[in-house]
Amino acid sequence: MASFVTPFTESPEMPYQVGGSLRPALPSYVTRQADTQLTTALQAAEFCYVLNSRQMGKSSLLVQTLRKLELAGCRCATVDITSLGSQQVTASQWYRGLVADLWRGLGLFSQGHYKKWWQDQGELPPVQKLQRFFEEVLLEQHPEDEFVILIDEIDSILGLEFSLDDFFALIRYCYNQRAVNPAYRRLTFGIFGVATPSDLIRDRQRTPFNIGQAIALNGFQPHECEPLLVGLRDTIAQAPVVLQEILYWTGGQPFLTHKLCALIWQLAHEQGTPILVSAGKEAAWVQQFVRDRVLHQWESQDEPEHLRTIRDRLLRHPHRTGRLLGLYQQILRQGPVPTDDSEEAIELQLSGLVKKAGDILQIKNPIYQAVFNESWTADHLEHLRPYSQALTAWLAADRQDASRLLRGQALRDAQQWAHSKRLSDEDYQFLAESAESDRREVQMALEADRSQAIAAQLHQSRRNMRLQRWLLGAITTGFVLSTGLGFAAFVESQRASQNEQIARQSEIKALLASARGWFDSNQRLDALLQALRAQRQLTALAQPNAELAQDIEDTLYTIILGVNERNRLAGHTGEVREVAYSPQGDRIASASLDGTVKLWAPDGALLQTLESDAQGIRAIAFSPDGQLLVAGSAGTLYLWDVETGEQRAAIMAHQGLITKLVFSPDGTQVASGSTDKTIKLWNPDDGTLLHTLTGHRAMVRGLAFSPDGQRLASGSADATIKLWNPDDGSLSQTVTGHAATVTDVQFSPDGGRLASGSTDKTLKLWDLSGQLLTTFEGHQAQVTSLDFSPDGQQLASTSEDDELRFWPLNGEPGRAYPGMVEVGRSLDFSPDGQTLVTSGRIDDPAPIVWQLESPLYSVVKTHAAAVIAIAVSPDGQTIASAGTDGQIQLWQPDGTSLKVFSGHRAPIIYLAFSPDGSQFASSSFDGTVRLWQADGTPIRTITGDTRLGGLIAFHPTAAEFAISGDDQVVRRFQLDGTQISAIPTQSRLNSSIAWQPQGTQLAIGDGEPIRLIAMEEDSPILNLSGHIGPLNDLEFQADGQVLASASDDRTARLWDATTGETLQVLTGHTDVVWDVTFAPESSLTVLNDLYLATGSADNTIKLWGADGTLHTTLDRHTAKVLRLAFSPDGQYLFSASNDNTVIRWDLPAIMTLDPVDYACRWVADYLQTNAGLSDDDRQLCDR
Repeated sequence: MASFVTPFTESPEMPYQVGGSLRPALPSYVTRQADTQLTTALQAAEFCYVLNSRQMGKSSLLVQTLRKLELAGCRCATVDITSLGSQQVTASQWYRGLVADLWRGLGLFSQGHYKKWWQDQGELPPVQKLQRFFEEVLLEQHPEDEFVILIDEIDSILGLEFSLDDFFALIRYCYNQRAVNPAYRRLTFGIFGVATPSDLIRDRQRTPFNIGQAIALNGFQPHECEPLLVGLRDTIAQAPVVLQEILYWTGGQPFLTHKLCALIWQLAHEQGTPILVSAGKEAAWVQQFVRDRVLHQWESQDEPEHLRTIRDRLLRHPHRTGRLLGLYQQILRQGPVPTDDSEEAIELQLSGLVKKAGDILQIKNPIYQAVFNESWTADHLEHLRPYSQALTAWLAADRQDASRLLRGQALRDAQQWAHSKRLSDEDYQFLAESAESDRREVQMALEADRSQAIAAQLHQSRRNMRLQRWLLGAITTGFVLSTGLGFAAFVESQRASQNEQIARQSEIKALLASARGWFDSNQRLDALLQALRAQRQLTALAQPNAELAQDIEDTLYTIILGVNERNRLAGHTGEVREVAYSPQGDRIASASLDGTVKLWAPDGALLQTLESDAQGIRAIAFSPDGQLLVAGSAGTLYLWDVETGEQRAAIMAHQGLITKLVFSPDGTQVASGSTDKTIKLWNPDDGTLLHTLTGHRAMVRGLAFSPDGQRLASGSADATIKLWNPDDGSLSQTVTGHAATVTDVQFSPDGGRLASGSTDKTLKLWDLSGQLLTTFEGHQAQVTSLDFSPDGQQLASTSEDDELRFWPLNGEPGRAYPGMVEVGRSLDFSPDGQTLVTSGRIDDPAPIVWQLESPLYSVVKTHAAAVIAIAVSPDGQTIASAGTDGQIQLWQPDGTSLKVFSGHRAPIIYLAFSPDGSQFASSSFDGTVRLWQADGTPIRTITGDTRLGGLIAFHPTAAEFAISGDDQVVRRFQLDGTQISAIPTQSRLNSSIAWQPQGTQLAIGDGEPIRLIAMEEDSPILNLSGHIGPLNDLEFQADGQVLASASDDRTARLWDATTGETLQVLTGHTDVVWDVTFAPESSLTVLNDLYLATGSADNTIKLWGADGTLHTTLDRHTAKVLRLAFSPDGQYLFSASNDNTVIRWDLPAIMTLDPVDYACRWVADYLQTNAGLSDDDRQLCDR
């Protein structure tokens, strides 16, 4: 260290350049993937465009590429569009300037002066002159040369007073001419700027600019940044780690990264000696440096201008600034959000403030998040909103002060302003509550007017009666005077009580609206708490309100069925980087950038806080016996006794950040991985270094021991997985297959498979020989962590798309649970597999505990596509499901797969078991019906003269079935395929059909009316009229006396099958009702008189009583509910949906559910242990 602090003896040239195009020989130039891609593509004569936000290094990339192309023998020219002018420039002048730049850049002086050539072209339109220049001057006169034209600052065209659509159409023409004139292959273009391809041709009637290869110019990646150390190695201690921390703050943004490096270099040379930073303190030092040199009074320090450029782009168009800031505020509050590629989403990306990772938008780096923070965004939105003062006051009053709400013209003006704008949740809640309040006041005013009219009539009547009453009035005057004052006081008291009742009801409605808003925003634990607050307020009403009570119950049901978040472990003050359950499941550990590790009880109670002298803990691991915990920071490895909290050791382990730690299964070794590209094995008893494993060419991100301890797997930013022998540290195998950094690796519990996750957005499953078994795709950004469930049946993964996904290992597709978002970058299953903990959001450093299974339902089966058919065998032991993927799956009620097979050549429409359960039938859009044995063995295929695909109904007693077709005929078949009869229908739609349980009648829903057909004569005996839309399903009750129907008219109906009378019309669904099914008769008492279930395109299932009373709504599917089936014992209801899943509902639990009691039990741990709750909220469930 003494030699390091030697003063500088000379003043070397600054190795960094902040702003502008970096000169070609600059030693700190970072070569990115885009450098290689662009040069390779242009040399292959591909048209390319590099369109990105400002100061991402586009112009520097252009300069470097130009140099490489010229060295390769290409004739190149660059054109800076800004040099051609934008004010008071005609189209002719612009094109002539372009030709002049190309003439000079390509060295065409031997061909005369460009002015003469331009004049020689006469009166041709400018774009035709340019086309002639390309063809006659370049291609014809230089037949051996290859030309590359690089056009920079292309976004400058957006400010021109004339259209350049013809210019880009010409470039497209040059590309298309290659098919007929090979000479055009020698002319290639590269386009650079802050725009999108759709900006280049603005006339939407013309073909868009849809040619060429997009070159993604991303920020600096850690493995690319070695050149940046050229100016840091001699100016600051721990330079590699300092650079990693710089990249954390800048997110690799080139301008900011060069600026911070340059500022550090300048600081060192100003003080005359290198900067001393202690190992382990790099994160804190860089954080303070960023605060002092960038964030503090940032506008005065923003030289050269960068942050102000972003600010100005956000605010330059007031008419859309509200939408931009509204979307940005959503990202600030919620973390990454899905992008719809809307105008504001694209504009936010072009501002440079956010980036698109897969299908989500996220803030580029912590510097931007600190500068353009919640306060900055709220201030600017406040200046934009016409109702900002009212909203601020309403929020300050915790949304309780109704006087702050808008009314009348002010409300209409605000609604007009908000139209088509993207606003914050607070805006929408405020405007919605204002509208509701205004509606109530209007209603009250109408009632007052009506009362006044009645009062006027009474007044007239009283005048007519006054003469008769005056004597009586005189007699009773004394009495009135004595009682009048008391009556007035009584009336005033009643009025005050009514006003208080109205105010409390409004408060309850506001809480429910907030609860639904939280639910829709995937903050479902918060939603449940709000609904419970509404319930508590309801109990305080002086008079019961049945409508509000039902609204609260409905809201609670919706949230209960959609909530997985069980608890939040609040206490950290910095981002949580890793979480882990102890092997015994009695503790949860969380590692944070606040420098601490916290130990929690499973119920969320904080047990201990383990302090370190590090600025950030990034990795943790429990020993197999749960007695020790190891943690890693910036090179230091810490070891703690879990019971006492005593720190047993602090080892200087690596030269870089420690990224991953794992114990061997027998607890005799700890493996550590680092950004220094090494893996080290340690003895945890005495801290002895056992082995150093080298071989990775970039940082190590993932580590895992096999369950038998014979293998150690590592994943690295060099995109490889390596398998090592931990006994001697030797390399056994290198596995390749990922396209980018391997971020995590895990062995399956049985040790037979290895899983890996990567920044290429995929997970891969390997056998132990390195053979790839499966690739899982679905994440929209890099995978950050993964874990096997304890039973080894599925993988779970987190990603920078902020989504938690589950991947069954039985071949079923992966899935994400609604509401399980903003989960963080780390996860771990509990040892019993019942819960899972994730590290939580960056802006809310509280690990989240998720309950994976609900006692009310389970997603038991997932298909690769929509599930549109389901049937349960008569004994309830086998369920068949099928859909648009063409596969039939047979499985047990708990989801255990029995068989998966195909047979049809098109999506399957319907499934039905025979009454004895020995076989089942399937119908398909391929026009056939197939009969199968109960185990899936094929029996026969039945075809007809026309397509048979439709609904199937087995006869309850005879060996036959009926099937509807799309040819206006319902056909009856024997089981051997012999057709019995054909019954004409009224519609070409596949008719709904159902056999009466006694087998004497067949119901056909083929339009209006429903017809009951006698079996013997195939003749109609009764018509049932009432629906006003197509029929989707029919079913008889077990005794045959009642028929149920489901229709496109959003209703289900119950009919007297003897008289045709309508018994009940079941309303409540908001979309098509697809299916209706009766509960088994034997279960009616057990199920609290549950009589009927309906499934709808509104994504819900409704459970009804025999009198038409709605018991409850099951809202868990995320797409249409297409088919329902009860188990024979009535314990379960199975629902098939367009969301590719089958859900099994536990009916006894649902029908006996007390939603308030269930909700209170769900939040009990949270209310008891969460450190951030008020005393009032802690008593939320006290009764």
